[in-house]
Amino acid sequence: MASGADRISDLLKGVLHHILSLLPAQDAVRTCVLAQSWCHHWRSAPVVRFAGWAGGVYAFGPFVDGLLNARRGGAPLDSCDFDLDVDLDLGPYDVPRMERRVNSWIRRALRRQVRELRFQASIKPRLPFVLEDRPLASDHLTRLELVSVQGNAGVLDFSCCPALDDLKMEDCDVRSVEMIPHP
Repeated sequence: MASGADRISDLLKGVLHHILSLLPAQDAVRTCVLAQSWCHHWRSAPVVRFAGWAGGVYAFGPFVDGLLNARRGGAPLDSCDFDLDVDLDLGPYDVPRMERRVNSWIRRALRRQVRELRFQASIKPRLPFVLEDRPLASDHLTRLELVSVQGNAGVLDFSCCPALDDLKMEDCDVRSVEMIPHP
């Protein structure tokens, strides 16, 4: 700016968080270079959007791990969106390892008291993403959207999600004869 004034620092914290909520997580973290006041706002933004596998599977994994660990003071999440477009250039033995890691991200988002969780996985070559066969557990989760996942009965056990009001499943392969609703 010609005047040298830092107008970004004058924005309210809620406005900063709203702006960050519109960005993919990688870009939200990069905003720390915009102004001194933006340096740590990404750590407590109420919305996190993980998209793609920037830099490949092996670069994206540590990024997501680091971001979830760096959440300021265990700041709760209003919304967490995983939109994973994975081009598997890894061997078939790495797929289960990748699935374990991603399943741990879902559990960590739930521990951060996420209210809305969206998970979509597109794996090329066309493979279903396998969710762990155990129930999701959260007192805070109100909305869950699963796209292109595979699982067994545990995926449909919502008895540990008393606040869940909205469930959307699209292009999922879940092998179960019943869904267990919350009490």
